[in-house]
Formats: sequence, structure tokens, C-alpha cells
Amino acid sequence: MKKPSYYLASLLICIFISCSEENQIIDDEILTSNLETSKSTTGRYVFHDGWETGCWRAFRHKKSTGGSCNIGSRWNNSQMQTNSAGKAVDFVGELANPAPTREGNYSMKFTWFRSSFRLDDPNNRSKAHLWTGLENKRNTTRWYGFSMYLPSGAGGMESDEEDELLVQWHGYPDTAAGEPYRIPTAAILHIKDRLVFNYFYDENEISQGTIKPGGKVELGKADLDQWIDFIIKIKWSPEGNGMLEIRRKDQVAGADWKVLVNETENVYIGYNDSSDPSVGIGIYKFDAAKRYEEGLPISDYYRRQVFFDSFRIGNELAKAQDVMPKGSLGEN
Repeated sequence: MKKPSYYLASLLICIFISCSEENQIIDDEILTSNLETSKSTTGRYVFHDGWETGCWRAFRHKKSTGGSCNIGSRWNNSQMQTNSAGKAVDFVGELANPAPTREGNYSMKFTWFRSSFRLDDPNNRSKAHLWTGLENKRNTTRWYGFSMYLPSGAGGMESDEEDELLVQWHGYPDTAAGEPYRIPTAAILHIKDRLVFNYFYDENEISQGTIKPGGKVELGKADLDQWIDFIIKIKWSPEGNGMLEIRRKDQVAGADWKVLVNETENVYIGYNDSSDPSVGIGIYKFDAAKRYEEGLPISDYYRRQVFFDSFRIGNELAKAQDVMPKGSLGEN
């Protein structure tokens, strides 16, 4: 597979995440296909998965497929570092001290092992990830709702000197015209003990070193051992006609929704592609290959683990309540 060059684009993302100019973001193709709408959704939804089948399925697989099956909502493709990197589970955290799932009976567990990274396949070995497909539409308005759980402990998501992506929105380049693979147009990064949303744009039809930073939103502390709900509304527009709204609610007693950003004018977000981006969730140690080659640690911990639940994408007809995780654990 062709290895894309990201040195210039990496410099842009490093503006936000305090990395060196030499950092190289490694990513490969995002396979195109139309999103398959879940049978349980309505006209306000594009996609929904709560993993209530007790497993997960994907149209295409990169590397191992342990935990996958042929029932439930279909993701477009998976990138799993090992055969046990993705599993639907009926509890979160450690078995010795389990916590309840966010909604329903199951949640999705992503696990990444430091010892399982391999330089001969750095992209997939850097990830435990599921991807939706592309919709083949431009300048859409989309709602994204999901909940994440970051466990504590040396095998969880304690503050790490080596950052990781937990959610990323990725465009598909016009490779026939020579357009290179690019950094995500938006992402939620886990940086030390906090969460950050970064986004980029390029109004040019062919991105050739022309990607620009759109903005950065502090999402707050990456609190451990509790569910964190997010609602994100994006109108994709690299021409500056976009919008961005992000809300967060911690599932602890007394917590309420916080609006972290609500910008409706002069928002530049997305790439000038034939389709708006797909979204991926899980763990991506994006700097692993570079650090490995330099003999540096790719993580302070032997294992990284994150749980997701209540994943929904709403279309332009949706409202916040359509995509928000259902029920409240914080008041129980």
C-alpha cells in the first residue's frame, strides 16, 4: 500500500497538540461505501449502533476480526491491532470492579497493546478502530451523539505522555488527481489528562500542502471511571459556511449538559471532496511508528482501553435529543 507523506499536514496538527515538526501522522485509505442505515432508525438518523447484538460487524476488515459477527448495524471497515482489539461487552472497566454499560446491555470495548505494535504494518497496528462509510454528499449538517468511558489503572486511560485519537472524521482524497491522504479534518484527542477537539479545512479541490487549521475546542478533563456523553453538531463547509456545536455531560450525580462551543458563522471545517467525511471511533496511537523508529516509548502503559456506547449519527432533520445517549446513570 502506498505510504502517504504527512509532514506538512502534521505540522498543522502539531500547532494544537504540542508535538515536534518532525512528527508524521500515519493513516491509510478510508474505504468508500454508502452508510447502511440501521433497521431500528427513523428518518432522522443516518446510523446507529449500541452493540446490543453482543458483537459488532463491518463490511471490510483490516487485520483481525475477533468479536465480529453478521448481525447488527454494519460499520464500513475495521482496523484492529489484534484479534481481541474490539469486543462488545456487558460491563465496562475491569472485571474485578465492573461498572454498568451506558445504554442497554452492551458497550463496545477497544483495546490497544503496546507490545503488539509492528513496524511492518504500522497503520493497522496503531489502531483499534471502527469506521462508518461515506455518504457521497457535500456540505451536509450532521449530529453525532455517543458516550465514552475511560477506565483508570495502568491498563486503562491514565495520563500518557504519548497522545492518541479517540474519535476522528476522515475525508477520502481524489487519488486519481494525485491528491494525497491527509490528516483527519476533525478529531477528539486524548492529551495527557484532557480531551481536545481539533479541526481543519481546505477549500481547494486538490489538497497539496494547503490544509489550514480551523480551530481548537477544549473539551475538559478526561475524567476516569465514568461515562462522558457528547453531542456534536457539524455543518461541513471548507468555504466558511459551516457551524459547530459541542455539548458534554458527565454521568455523575448533579451534572447537566455543558455547551462547550456554539459557532454558527464563519466556521471553516472539512475538505473539498466529493463526500463529507466518515467517522471512526476507538484508539489510534498516531505517532507510534515515528517514536518506535526513534527508539522512544509509544506509550507509558502496556495497554490502552476505551469503551463506547450509544453511537448515533443524525441528519439535518435531527435534534439534539435524537442522538443523545438515553437514560441517566448520574442520578441513579
